[in-house]
Amino acid sequence: MSLSTVPDTLTAFSAVSHPDHVWPIASEDFQKYCQTDTQFSLAFQRKPGSLYGEIHCRLRRQLFNDLDHRCELVQRKLKSAEIWGCVTNFAGGGDLVDAYDIGASQSVYQLHYRQAETTRIVTVKPESACYHSYFIAILDQLGWPTYQTQSYRARGMDWRVSDYLGSTTLHGLGVSGHAAHSSHVVGLARQAALGDVFGRGDRHGNNYIVSDEGALLPIDVGYLFYPNNDDWLAQYIQGGVSEINALDPHQLDAFFTVYTDTIHCISDRYADLQAFSWAYGPDIGQQFDAVVSHRIVVLRNQCQHRGWHRRTWYRDYYAEFWFRKAIKPWFYQLIQMDPSVLADSEFNMYQYQSAHDRTTFFSLANLSIVDRICTLAEDRLGVNPAAVHAAARADV
Repeated sequence: MSLSTVPDTLTAFSAVSHPDHVWPIASEDFQKYCQTDTQFSLAFQRKPGSLYGEIHCRLRRQLFNDLDHRCELVQRKLKSAEIWGCVTNFAGGGDLVDAYDIGASQSVYQLHYRQAETTRIVTVKPESACYHSYFIAILDQLGWPTYQTQSYRARGMDWRVSDYLGSTTLHGLGVSGHAAHSSHVVGLARQAALGDVFGRGDRHGNNYIVSDEGALLPIDVGYLFYPNNDDWLAQYIQGGVSEINALDPHQLDAFFTVYTDTIHCISDRYADLQAFSWAYGPDIGQQFDAVVSHRIVVLRNQCQHRGWHRRTWYRDYYAEFWFRKAIKPWFYQLIQMDPSVLADSEFNMYQYQSAHDRTTFFSLANLSIVDRICTLAEDRLGVNPAAVHAAARADV
């Protein structure tokens, strides 16, 4: 990147910033990132609890990805963090020949190593202590598709190095508005069931990668054994960012058949999974006993009679998702008629969150926001929200 293009990118980022949501990246902050080897990540700041859109991620990544010396820069940072050798060994050696930032609000680096005629691509990022390695090991215990990943600790920081799995996320595959292929129903249902048993939170579409072989692979497993995880899941289903949201209504029967079978399979393997968890570490074992022992009983009971109870629970929130998806065009019509609608910071927040074809529009919306949009649309557009809501429930 020539220096003349940096101001252009920063200006473009400022144009999509908002004082109540995502804040601009200052030129001084970018220069500090480039000049400070101990600063690994280039991040944008936002108001706590606010949303950001893909445009913010793309422009932030562009600042690094257009640099001519990006390999040198990331190598300096990894050496400063004393993690360079671990990353290179994980990759199997070779020379770093290219590097890209593929993160969202902060840096995650995709590194290309070449040795002889072979290229291996890995990802590296700092992380809070989390459950990623354990959860991937659980997949292996179940005989499900998995991948190589390793955690390291250096200079008081935790790091995650993994095989690069590809660029196709579940969000891009299905949750963005087009139903996933029927071949992915098994993976979606299995991951949903496993996440429900283990209290895995934050299961949005960008936290799943679809491999070239078609396997659904979880990433960024930061929340596990989460208390009251069904409350979190309900919000995600209504907002269009859970596993089931990648499917059309006609695919639900197949989804729940696999989901129910998976709950019973995990129940049958409970003793083995419990022993493995305690062998993994006493802290993990204690959390397993505190959460999984209870969840597996609850879900097994809910999955009796072909899973009727659990299916009903999912369908109620899934129907709300289809209602919110149906009313989303009203919001954009309201903006077109009266752009001053976006003066309301909450409305601006959801305008930001996603492009017109995304279903994640209401991912964190509370009912008051939905009700306000429906009231405005009924008054200004002459639509009938009650009739649309009834139709959405009838369709699922």
